[in-house]
Amino acid sequence: MYSVNKIEYEESEKGIFKVDIKSDSASDTILVHEDVLVRFELRKGMQLSLQMLEQLKHAQEDIKCYHAAIYYLSFRMRSTKETRDYLYKKMYETHQIESAIKRLTKENLLNDQAFAEMFIKNRIHLSNKGPELIKRELDKLGISRDIVEQSIQTYSISDQIKNARSYIEKKVNQGSKRYSAKEYKNKLTQKLIQRGYSQTIIKEVLQDVIYSNPELEQEAIYFQGQKAMKKYRNYEGKEWAYKVKSYLFRKGFSIEDINAFLQNSKEE
Repeated sequence: MYSVNKIEYEESEKGIFKVDIKSDSASDTILVHEDVLVRFELRKGMQLSLQMLEQLKHAQEDIKCYHAAIYYLSFRMRSTKETRDYLYKKMYETHQIESAIKRLTKENLLNDQAFAEMFIKNRIHLSNKGPELIKRELDKLGISRDIVEQSIQTYSISDQIKNARSYIEKKVNQGSKRYSAKEYKNKLTQKLIQRGYSQTIIKEVLQDVIYSNPELEQEAIYFQGQKAMKKYRNYEGKEWAYKVKSYLFRKGFSIEDINAFLQNSKEE
């Protein structure tokens, strides 16, 4: 048998008690959290069997895992997967982690529904990401498909248009000295797709956007034209002109601008 010889508060660690355990042949000191102290009703002179002592030690490891999760959650809301992954990195046992997850969920400190709703709200107001990209982010955080699909409904069409337009206006205002207006529009479309917006939203946002101006268009055709002439420098005459024209046409420039560029090139 073992007996509790002394219980003292551990000054260096909040909520922790130092418990001296004594047997006929040896003595030991273990640190236990106040939750464990109360649960086992530990007191001086209390007799403990070897089985009870092992249970006490296991309970203390469980509570350490739980409080590690509490500390992790104190900085911001986390998904269940994030919390579980964090505890695994801290080298806690699976049964300890699952016990902590279960308790945290019961106490509503872990709530994937609330987490998803807050995550989406923050993305709507603090980023220009579209719903599909946000859904992919939530998927990586371990949020179930049902919760994701339900929560993403809070991202209204008007907010999607507003955020997509805000994102694209910054790009359009920068202009492009390398691409034709047509190709630039295609690139902006691809950027919005990558940001997670649907074709319906993209069409709505881009329908009235001016992608370039005559000055930028001329700079762009000069830039692409120089690339084309370098690429097809081994060709001559009509074949060279055909290759350059085809290249620039694929880049979205008008026939008029292409012919003007080639004429200016000849004059130079």
